[in-house]
Amino acid sequence: MAYSPLEMGLLTGKFQRKPDLLDSRLFLLRNQLRRKLERSRSLVTALEEIALTQGITTSQLALNGLIAFLRDNYHHPRSLQGAPY
Repeated sequence: MAYSPLEMGLLTGKFQRKPDLLDSRLFLLRNQLRRKLERSRSLVTALEEIALTQGITTSQLALNGLIAFLRDNYHHPRSLQGAPY
């Protein structure tokens, strides 16, 4: 579930710390990740600072944010009126 939303390590700071890891990705994916890396740099820096103050990893913080977002925005189909339980 979290594989795609966490962008395969992009939100964890993995590629900001070791950009040479991008070379191990497929060509198309590598170019896409490089573009996203530049756009997300300030977000990842902020996530790292928050995680440090909370005593958790950046991955834990990003995953917790994803869980909170899904909890608040995902509506199970059974919550529709008239849907059978």
